[in-house]
Amino acid sequence: MKSDTGYLEWLLEIALLVLRETPALTLCTVAALGIGGVLLWRQSASMARHKRLATGAVLGLFLILPAACSYWTWYSIAGPGRYAELEFVSSALEEIPGVEVIETGGHEDLSFENIWAKVQVSGRGTVTFRNLDYDSFQEGDSLVLDSIGSFEMIVEGEGEVGVYRQDTGAAVRSRFAAGSIDIAPGKAFARFFPFECRKVLDVIVQYDEICEVLGSWPLQPAYSHFRDEQGTDYYYCRKNPSLDLDWINPVELR
Repeated sequence: MKSDTGYLEWLLEIALLVLRETPALTLCTVAALGIGGVLLWRQSASMARHKRLATGAVLGLFLILPAACSYWTWYSIAGPGRYAELEFVSSALEEIPGVEVIETGGHEDLSFENIWAKVQVSGRGTVTFRNLDYDSFQEGDSLVLDSIGSFEMIVEGEGEVGVYRQDTGAAVRSRFAAGSIDIAPGKAFARFFPFECRKVLDVIVQYDEICEVLGSWPLQPAYSHFRDEQGTDYYYCRKNPSLDLDWINPVELR
């Protein structure tokens, strides 16, 4: 007969084992434990009350938690929640006065991600946003601008941007290129704007001011440079439509 402490440790070990496995195995294990639990309960009338309570609590956890996780996985990947964020983004944009949604999209993966939208701002021009989510309409930590009015951006650079050595795990400097800029406070390109852009509405309201800033950028193939506080080098310009090129190829990085 297990001691009280040994019994509870045994239950905990089973719980941790099941929760580490795949959802399918979890559901199978839940079914087996559920059947076993019923039999155990019926054959253990003499079991101490606290042991019965502990067993019931663990079995309840096995039944509720995996079921909830499995439902959420189905809902967000294959169910009606797969495009819930895209629908929210479209609806939130349509609610902004003077804004007409031209096109929205994203990337089909395990989930629907990297949502983007192109909108028409009444009396001004178009704006294209990237990486939109729920926080983009509140005060999130990211606000990616792909184009605004006639302005498209080109950015190239070099720095420690998430590439690491496999053998040591040490960060290494690597090159990157982008056709968009993150203008949220605290991001590299926020330095160009004497006002804060924390959400989509801020861009709509300050449309003309943003265009004025970007209009001061050098026109491709010319470019400018800055280094941020982390030592990352950025080379940037506004795209020249007559060149039909999406890169700068700065001499500093050749």
